[in-house]
Amino acid sequence: MDIIEEAKKLSMLVKECDEYLRFKTAKEKCNNDLKLKKLNVIFEEKRERLNISMAKDEPDKEEIKILSGELREVYNEIRSVPSLIELESSECDLNLLLGKINTIVSEGIYDGNGNVTGIGCAGNCAFCGGCC
Repeated sequence: MDIIEEAKKLSMLVKECDEYLRFKTAKEKCNNDLKLKKLNVIFEEKRERLNISMAKDEPDKEEIKILSGELREVYNEIRSVPSLIELESSECDLNLLLGKINTIVSEGIYDGNGNVTGIGCAGNCAFCGGCC
């Protein structure tokens, strides 16, 4: 048995599961969301203006405060776009599934017979971004 080939088969199964299909659809919607694209352009323009303002020999604190506020507003607007919210939610669900698969493989190795003793949150939100 070639373990790499078996892993490839597993990856193909994951690509057929609901979590992956939801993520793929959400990613496509996000990539095609004109409002999100426009907001991202505005965000980058405001960030560039803020960086230029901060890089001056004598930065204007009031200007920096205003630009920071505008940047924060655009960021919050971006974070509220439904397609982005769905993308992040679907990505979290996919990551949880991948984490469960990893747990099954890992615990199966250490247990010796494939029994899984504790699927769930590993307590490290770096993997999923704290979605549980």
